[in-house]
Amino acid sequence: MSGRGLPSSDAASASGPSSAWASQSRSSAAVSIRWRSSVARAVSMAIMSDMKNNVNTYQWKWQGVNEAIRTGWGQAGGVSVGQVSDFFAVLALGSLLIGCCGVGAALAPGAAARARQLRPVLLPLALVIASVSTAGSLYYSEVAGYPPCEMCWYQRICMYALVPVLAVALARRDRGGAWYGLPLALAGLGLSVYHYQLQLFPDQGSTCDVAAPCTYQWVDSFGFVSIPFMAGTGFIGVAGLLLLSLRSGR
Repeated sequence: MSGRGLPSSDAASASGPSSAWASQSRSSAAVSIRWRSSVARAVSMAIMSDMKNNVNTYQWKWQGVNEAIRTGWGQAGGVSVGQVSDFFAVLALGSLLIGCCGVGAALAPGAAARARQLRPVLLPLALVIASVSTAGSLYYSEVAGYPPCEMCWYQRICMYALVPVLAVALARRDRGGAWYGLPLALAGLGLSVYHYQLQLFPDQGSTCDVAAPCTYQWVDSFGFVSIPFMAGTGFIGVAGLLLLSLRSGR
C-alpha cells in the first residue's frame, strides 16, 4: 500500500530544521531577556549613582558657600552673613532672658499686680519679638540663600501667624489676645526643640529632604546658637510675655 504521508525518517528530517529553528529562537529570546535585564540594572545603578553624586555635590556646594560667607565673602554693604548671624544670636539670647523672666514673674507670688503694671508693654514687646524673628527667617532664606528645611517651614507657620494675631489683638486692645497667640508660641517651641536636637544628634532619621536636610547647621554662632535655637528663643520670649499678660487680666 502506498501512503500519502511521508515516511517517518523523511518526517523527522523535515521537522528537524523547524525544531532547531524554534530552539534557537527560544535561546535567542532568553539571551535577549538576560541582556535587557542587565542593561536595565546597569542604567538603574547609573541613575542612582548620578542622583547620589548630585545630592552630595549640592550639599558640598552649600557648605562651601556657607563657609565662604562666614569667612568674609559675599558681603553686602560691608556686613557678612556671619556678622548678621552673631547679631541675631545676641537678640535671641535677649529674647530667651525676657521669656524666662516673664515665666518667672507669672509664676511668682503677687504676679497679678506686677503684670498689671507691665500690661501696656507686654503685647507690643511680644509683637516686636515675633516680627524680628520673622524678618530673620526671611533674611536667611531670601538674602543669605539658605534653603529652609521641612522643620523650618513648620516653625515659620507658627511664627508668621503670631505677627498678625498679636497685631490685631494690640490694635483692638484685646486683653484676651494672649489666648490666641500662646498656643502658637508653645507649638512652635516644641518644633524648635525637636529641630535643635536633630542638629545635635544628626544620626537619627527624619522626614526632611536630602536637598535641604534638617540636620545641617547653617548658623553656628557662639558655638551653640543655630537657626532653630533662635526660633526657639523667639517662641520662649513670646510665650513668657503672653503668659504674664494673662496673669494681668485675672
